[in-house]
Amino acid sequence: MPVHTRTVCLEFFGNAKDAVPSIVEIIDFMFAEQKRSGVLLAGLEHLDDRYLKAVGYATQVQTRGLPKMALSATSR
Repeated sequence: MPVHTRTVCLEFFGNAKDAVPSIVEIIDFMFAEQKRSGVLLAGLEHLDDRYLKAVGYATQVQTRGLPKMALSATSR
C-alpha cells in the first residue's frame, strides 16, 4: 500500500461539455507528474447529475442546485 493517497473532488456546474478541457488538463498534468515524481493517478470517476441526485449528494459550495457532474480523482 502507498504511504500517502490524495483524493480530489471537482464539481462542475453549467454545461458539462465546458468541463472537458479541464478534465483533459488534469489527466495530462497527472501523467506528467507520474514521469516527474512517480505519483500515479490511481482512479478517475465521473458522477453525472442523475447519480448525484439519486444518492443525495451534498455540494461543497453554496450555490443553487446540484452540479451537472462531479469528478473524483485519486492519486498515490
